[in-house]
Amino acid sequence: MIIDNTIKEFISILKSDKPAPGGGSVAAVVTSMAISLTLMATRISIKRKSFNNYDDNIKNNINQKIDKLEELLNISYNLADKDIATFSNYMNISKTKDSNKIEEATKKCFAVPYELSNLCLGCAKEIFYLKPYIVDSIISDLNMSLVLLSSCLESCLINMKINLKYLNDSEITRKYLIQEEQIKEFEKEKNNILKYK
Repeated sequence: MIIDNTIKEFISILKSDKPAPGGGSVAAVVTSMAISLTLMATRISIKRKSFNNYDDNIKNNINQKIDKLEELLNISYNLADKDIATFSNYMNISKTKDSNKIEEATKKCFAVPYELSNLCLGCAKEIFYLKPYIVDSIISDLNMSLVLLSSCLESCLINMKINLKYLNDSEITRKYLIQEEQIKEFEKEKNNILKYK
């Protein structure tokens, strides 16, 4: 897995003349960092004495959120590799000049950022729930998670859109437009929380 590289190794590969990993893999890796920051902030918060003041239902919900975020984290690792494999496959198939195969490969290239954007939105949902329970001393880390997710979602839109223009598929277009609206809603909620826009 690309995530098994050290940061320095990953950057060394990224800055080379190889077309993959590229922006899609970077977005997936940054998403994993956003999730990890959220997990850190949550785990520190639940160790504070103030956490004992919450009722058992809230405590259980927060622990379930932690489990969900761990699940999303593992998926983000896989998406980083999936993006590399999908784009490499597209590059190979594009050499065949077979329009049907190229279209199918392009659809797969669209599918990865679409899946990643769903993951990011799912993570954001957990963050919005967790925010009131994060201690003030590390709230900046949780806010940074939202900023990182925002960047990743923008990256997903860019990658979806560039593939979309080579496809004549109304269903895929519909998916993109719905996702674009959902991301706009995320941005509104994020900006309302951060209060700097």
